[in-house]
Amino acid sequence: MKGFKKLSKGDKIFRIINICLSVMMSVLCVVLSFYYGLVNNWNNRLGSAIGMAVTSLLPLFFELITRKRLSNAVFLVVNIYILFAGVIGSALNVYYLISWYDVLIHCIMGYLIAMLGLFFLCKLKDQSKMKAITVALFCLFFSLGIELLWEIFERILDVFFNQTAQGPKVDGTNAPLVTDTIQDLICNFSGALLFFIHYIVDRYTKVNFGFKYIIDDFNDVKKESKVKTAEKEENISDENISQEESPQEKRSGEDIEADKEQQNEDEKIDRS
Repeated sequence: MKGFKKLSKGDKIFRIINICLSVMMSVLCVVLSFYYGLVNNWNNRLGSAIGMAVTSLLPLFFELITRKRLSNAVFLVVNIYILFAGVIGSALNVYYLISWYDVLIHCIMGYLIAMLGLFFLCKLKDQSKMKAITVALFCLFFSLGIELLWEIFERILDVFFNQTAQGPKVDGTNAPLVTDTIQDLICNFSGALLFFIHYIVDRYTKVNFGFKYIIDDFNDVKKESKVKTAEKEENISDENISQEESPQEKRSGEDIEADKEQQNEDEKIDRS
């Protein structure tokens, strides 16, 4: 089975932090699940807690299944989003305590999922050889597609598990107001559109707006160069050691020959 690529010391520390954060969020959500179950709070909180307990571990599942590491930056972004959107927003009920919190999270979600689309594109193709508009449109529609799937998932929770993921149900009906879903889609589109503009401006201008670092991180450019540099330095060190040992071996060999010759001469003198 194909293994993971080597990591530099700094990347290893970054990865340990990401893994610890994922596990801690999952454990917290499991604890919240037991709590909501004990107090019979089935109104969206229990389902959200269980869902976030699983979602928190998705980056790790992805790496184990594909045998490819997520970029440390992507791993951290996913963890931060799950923390604020899933754990704090849904599991701890902040969406209903702060009215504008849901709008903010969906806008950020649109941008971050578009960035995730760029990550997958970098893994499949060399995006630098593609037209900027093509890459930007792919990321935009990738974000909209994921948001659509998320809204479908929320609707399934509401219908089959009697949750309120899409908002409180209207009196006399078994459905929430459609305005909540439309608002979520608009906010997600706004965030994805911001990413679209950000990427286009970065590609068509000489000003670095951060995408060079992001794309290098997605392509493992820095990681591979660090590993290659370390291997090169190790090879040079081995060559220097071998060069230092060679004269010693040569001198020791000459000393042995000299000792044999001296010993032969001594034996001749003794015989005479």
